[in-house]
Amino acid sequence: MLMLTLTLSFTYACHNLAMADGALTTELLMIESDDCPYCRKFDREIAKTYPKTSEGKRAPLFRHKLGDKLPNKYASIDINSRTLTPTFILIENKKEVDRLVGYNSDEFFWFLLNELFTKLPTEKE
Repeated sequence: MLMLTLTLSFTYACHNLAMADGALTTELLMIESDDCPYCRKFDREIAKTYPKTSEGKRAPLFRHKLGDKLPNKYASIDINSRTLTPTFILIENKKEVDRLVGYNSDEFFWFLLNELFTKLPTEKE
């Protein structure tokens, strides 16, 4: 029992250390623009609560302005001037899993986001 407790404590500590170092494996990258009314609608309806949801905990939201240079960690992600805003890109281990283009309403967003999540590898117990 003591060995199991120590193992679980070590695993939990390593997980927290990786999270503190920014070593997230799953992210939701939002491409936005200042003049996008759908981006503002997303802000009003979803943005404040997203980090508190299970989806937000599994894939934290990172925002990026269309036209700005992407950070190096997103080098494999294809963003160009034809990208519509908002575009939500689900990333696993620095690679695109799939994307959701546009924002209509909170109901559609959650439904479609959960569809994207089905394409992620399942977490091991």
